[in-house]
Amino acid sequence: MVVQPNRSEAGLSLIEIMAALFIVGLTATFLYASVPSGKTPVETARISLTQQLMAAEKLARTTGEPYGVRLEQNSSTLMVFRRGEWTEASHIYGLSHVDIPDPLSLEKTSKTANQSRSRLSEDDETDMPQMWFDPTGIAQAEPYSLMAGSDEYTLTIEPGGDIDVSKRR
Repeated sequence: MVVQPNRSEAGLSLIEIMAALFIVGLTATFLYASVPSGKTPVETARISLTQQLMAAEKLARTTGEPYGVRLEQNSSTLMVFRRGEWTEASHIYGLSHVDIPDPLSLEKTSKTANQSRSRLSEDDETDMPQMWFDPTGIAQAEPYSLMAGSDEYTLTIEPGGDIDVSKRR
């Protein structure tokens, strides 16, 4: 008499493993699709403007020359005060000029209680920067708001040179 070994039915079949992998893959696809795709244009512009302001502040302290940022309707330019006049600081690669995409708006925000705003216009564009830092760390600037739709960032420079960026919804 031949005795058959006692086989148990433990384990998973190939079909069961493939079904489990399909469910995991489907779940991962839904999770990936629900994650935000990246930074919004207003977020990207805020980061670029903040980096440009931080560079102006650091350059002013390290070089001994006043640096500033001139704001225009669709861009901002890093400036340096040399020989009695403000000129573009084109020697700072990557931070000398920041483009602000068209749907975004850059507005001067008043420090008064009613928080009035005025849009930058071509009349406001001068050869002098609206935000500047001197070598001693003292800063001069009005607060500006960078807006697009419901996103709004307010850029404020404190008299001591600290840059404050706050998001309002």
